[in-house]
Amino acid sequence: MSSKIRHELCVVVGTFRVGDQEKKKWQKVGVEMETAEGGRFILLDRWFNPAGVPDPENRGNVMLSLFDPKDAGQGRQDAAKASSAGAPGGHPSSSTGGAAPAPRDDFSDDIPF
Repeated sequence: MSSKIRHELCVVVGTFRVGDQEKKKWQKVGVEMETAEGGRFILLDRWFNPAGVPDPENRGNVMLSLFDPKDAGQGRQDAAKASSAGAPGGHPSSSTGGAAPAPRDDFSDDIPF
């Protein structure tokens, strides 16, 4: 099935400062696709867990932002390949890139059982 990326789905995972300006740190978590027949669907990256998105204002929900694809000229792509495309393009802030963060190893080697 051949589909076209309509938007990249991103969440804010933090902030950082550049001089006196505070900027948002974005993480791409999926894409909105369009089929040749005009139907639309969303692909979320399998690693994405909305419960892990920071909630400093205690809102209780997660906002996904839509951005134009980084490479608007990429045309039709295989849906599986599209899900792992790069960071969002056209947004006003910085990006963390399209790769999932590396898992942390917080476990010690001393297992008590």
